[in-house]
Amino acid sequence: MRMMMHLESSFGAALPDVAFVLTTSDTPRYVSPLLVNSTSPRSELRSYEPGFVPGPYPVCGIGKSDFFPDLLLVPNFHFHMKLYDQTFLATIPEFNKIAWRDRKPVLFGRFR
Repeated sequence: MRMMMHLESSFGAALPDVAFVLTTSDTPRYVSPLLVNSTSPRSELRSYEPGFVPGPYPVCGIGKSDFFPDLLLVPNFHFHMKLYDQTFLATIPEFNKIAWRDRKPVLFGRFR
């Protein structure tokens, strides 16, 4: 919920009027056949009642590939669970007390 409130406060009216599904898994739920195979025929499924929009629905999760459009690249759920915004980002003024020339060139990350 905190992530959704953050999105609303950051983007406000720019957010589309859609339903979101939150997942804590980084496993894709949907692979677009049009992205995997651009010659794939369009779906010929029956149409639904007016106002009903069939899935896939926007899923808030971790996604780093065009092949998985259901995973929106939004702040990882760990960002809020580990309180990075309070414990890490809140200390940025302290970081600024150290001149760039006195800092060590260190990088941390999870890369493939």
